[in-house]
Amino acid sequence: MSEIEEDWALVRERLQKPDLDLKEIDLVNKGLTVADAKYLATVLHNCPNLEKLDLSRNQIGATGAQAIAAVLQQGRCPSLVSLSLYYNQIGDTGAQAIAAALQHDHCPNLKRLTLGDNEIGATGAQ
Repeated sequence: MSEIEEDWALVRERLQKPDLDLKEIDLVNKGLTVADAKYLATVLHNCPNLEKLDLSRNQIGATGAQAIAAVLQQGRCPSLVSLSLYYNQIGDTGAQAIAAALQHDHCPNLKRLTLGDNEIGATGAQ
């Protein structure tokens, strides 16, 4: 098992515990896939105090972004201040899902959203 896989395995194990007091999840360049993003989405409800979620430089794609967006839309991350999905190939579909989730003020503290280098065209930027 590589160091990256070990890091992700440890994070997965820790996220399964209820009512975590995590303020930050930094999974930059860990080789995360759509399946990993979907898993993360299922356990984010255990992190009500999460302020920073950084999934930059992975391969979660549009479907992974949609899974994260669903969590945001459900109001599961009310303390979130910073969300980075930089360089994840989320495209227009993923960008639209994130934008729709944030329209309803379920993340009232969000100050920074990073979606650069995601193949987002004019449709996704609307």
